[in-house]
This record gives sequence, structure tokens and C-alpha cells, in this order.
Amino acid sequence: MGKNTGEAARLKRSTNPRMISIHCICQRLALACADSTDEIAYLKGVEDLPITCWKFFDNSPKRSAAYIKTQQELHALSLSESARKAVGKKIKKATRTRWLSINGAISGIYQDHLTLLLTFRSLERDPTAVGLLRKFDTVKFLGTVYMLHSVLPSLASLSRTFQKGNVHYASITSSIEYTLDTLDGLARKKECIATLKADVAPTGRLALSGLELSPFQEQQMENQLTKYIKALTTDVNNRFEDDVPVVSAFQIFDPKSVPLRTDSDFAEYGKKECNTLATHFFSTPEDQREVMDEWGKFKYELLKWQTQIPELLLKTNRDASAAAPAEQKRHPRNLIRETLTE
Repeated sequence: MGKNTGEAARLKRSTNPRMISIHCICQRLALACADSTDEIAYLKGVEDLPITCWKFFDNSPKRSAAYIKTQQELHALSLSESARKAVGKKIKKATRTRWLSINGAISGIYQDHLTLLLTFRSLERDPTAVGLLRKFDTVKFLGTVYMLHSVLPSLASLSRTFQKGNVHYASITSSIEYTLDTLDGLARKKECIATLKADVAPTGRLALSGLELSPFQEQQMENQLTKYIKALTTDVNNRFEDDVPVVSAFQIFDPKSVPLRTDSDFAEYGKKECNTLATHFFSTPEDQREVMDEWGKFKYELLKWQTQIPELLLKTNRDASAAAPAEQKRHPRNLIRETLTE
């Protein structure tokens, strides 16, 4: 899927420039997020830390015991053996290509930063703990965690939308636009900065960390938040700008979407999307005008088809899924595998 030398790019150059290629939308989103992170060197280092942190505690009873002890002392807890095991597995593993995992790992650090900080301080003879302490024990790192904790849930929500088996291509563009508008709101409101200031205050939940947020550091955090969200917006748009608008335009052929003839929207319905399709598939103005004329007539056919749609298709996906036979509910990949096996 390389933009210049990938198979799809070569086919478009050599065989059919009108060809539509669809890259896995979940991976495309992950790549866009990774692009944004790579543009900010410090941010990339922070996102790699959950993996380092997980490896630090994984399969190390001594380090896990120190973490549990700190939890007990910090929160005055008395844990059973089963609870101790659960707490010992609390550090979440993350991978850079799976944004749901990174979101979960950052959320864990956000919630347990003080516990982790005090654990690293208690392991003063452990070289890895000393190295992690240098990174965790700074306002810059903590501010970045708060920023990511604010931004990543929106990206994770978009990723979950894309991972649904019944995602409609017509909803891709609107889902992306909603997410980008949400991120823009986060950049304007700067709620993560206000939350950090409250948490490191003498009465805040991180008061024991001894960290303070100076006006200069607050300005740095604000600049980083603005830069990161701007980079995200640019990279997400770049990754989805090629064929997604063309594919999304096909939504006009859904008979259920056509407004009634008496509706004021009927005359204009589908013109913009049809123009996108005509421009993509036809190179001459004459052909493009012909497509637009055909669309004006075809809308009436779609309107007539509305009354011929089977009742089953008018139900929601959930109702249809519940009514479907067991073999239809299986994942298509499993059906293919079973067929090949037989």
C-alpha cells in the first residue's frame, strides 16, 4: 500500500488511473497517529514508556511486590492474595500500532502515576527503576500523559467505530470529521492543563509527588497540545484524502436515503456526491455532464424502489442479526475456512 511504489499505486499508473484502492481503515488511522507522534520527538518517547514500564514489572515478582506494597501504603489497603495478583497485573501492555492498547496503557499511567513514581523511588538500587524515575519525575512527562489521556480516547473511539464488522463506508468521513472537531475543542478548552494544575496542588491527588506546574511549563504544555492536535488533524486528513471521498459518495445510491419528491431537498439530493463520482471516473466535461443528467433521472427510480425494499432490510442491524440463522452469524473468515476444509 505504499503511496509511490505500492501495488495499488503501480496499478493506477500502469493499468487504470480510475481504480479505487481501500487501505485497512483501522491501520490507516494507526499510521496517521504514528505520523503525528513521530513529528514530536519527546511525545514519541513518552508513548514508548508504557511498553518499557510493562516489561519492567512483567515476570518480576520483586518489582511487582514493591508496586503492590506502595499501593497498600498509599491507599491504606489490606489486599487478599487474589487481589494482590490482580493489582500486580494492573500495568497494561501497549503496542504502537494498536491505539486501543496505547489508550489503555496511558490511562493506567494517568491513574497510577503517583504509585509508579513512589515505587521507582523505593527501588533506588535498580538501574532500570532509576532510569524510569528520571523520566516519570518531571512535570513535562506528567503534562504529556495528561495531554494524551485527553486526546487518545477520541482516537480510540474512532478506531472502535472502524473495527465494527458492519461499518458503512458512508459513515467514515462523518466519523473522522466528528473526531477532528472534538480534538479541536480539546485544543481550545485546554481542560487537561487545568486538571493537571488542580492535581499537583497541595490538596490535589498528586500532592505527594512534589511536582509543581510553573507558568513557563504551563505555556510549554499548551504549545505542545496545540502542535500535537494540529499534526493529528493534518496526518489524519492526509491518510484518508485519496479514495475515501469517492467511496463515501456511493451512499447516494441507497434508496432509503432519497427524500420524497415533495421534500425541498429532493432536487439537490446527491448532486455533490454524483459530481465527485463523475469527476473521478470520467475525464471529459461532456461525459461528466452526461453522468449528472443520468443521476437526475435515476433519483426517481431510487424513489420508486423505496416501496420495494424487503421489510428485513428496513430493520436495524441488531434486529436483522438476531433474526439471522446461526450460520449467517459466523464471521466470513470462518465460513471460508470451513468451506476450504470441507
